[in-house]
Amino acid sequence: MAAAAIDHRSANPDIRQRQIPLGPVAVFGASNFPLAFSVAGGDTASALAADCPVVVKAHEAHPGTSELVGRAEATASRLVLDVGPVLLLFQGERGFEEGAFVAVGGG
Repeated sequence: MAAAAIDHRSANPDIRQRQIPLGPVAVFGASNFPLAFSVAGGDTASALAADCPVVVKAHEAHPGTSELVGRAEATASRLVLDVGPVLLLFQGERGFEEGAFVAVGGG
């Protein structure tokens, strides 16, 4: 989320924009296009760019691809990008609880 603050007391207002992470984001993987709309898709990338932690529910149609991409993404987010964690869940695993997320995305 971007927030702007404007000082109206001055003839030349000081305008600043800040990126404010809102909190954890849930992403549900799609059955089609396992790379574009799943673990490493746009919703996950957007959440990480906003410095929000991400919980991804992998689609059961491609668990191997999801696991491989999830490992790479978790490593990159931790070591290279220095952003919030990425948690990958598979069918039957718990992790999505009502009210735990500020945003939800998926394919």
